[in-house]
Amino acid sequence: MIKYLGLGDYLTIAELILGIDGELLAEGVGTGLASSALAAPQASFGGIESYAELVRKGSCAA
Repeated sequence: MIKYLGLGDYLTIAELILGIDGELLAEGVGTGLASSALAAPQASFGGIESYAELVRKGSCAA
């Protein structure tokens, strides 16, 4: 089973890399875009995944 990253994971990683408090980052303007990008690999319609293969899930936002 694939475990997808959520916005909390994204903010934790960004906090570690940038050295900026995660709560401050969460107030930023880009969290909506980040949330959308993180959800893209999980996209499906009618029970059929849009990106079925793992390689496609990793490159769907590119």
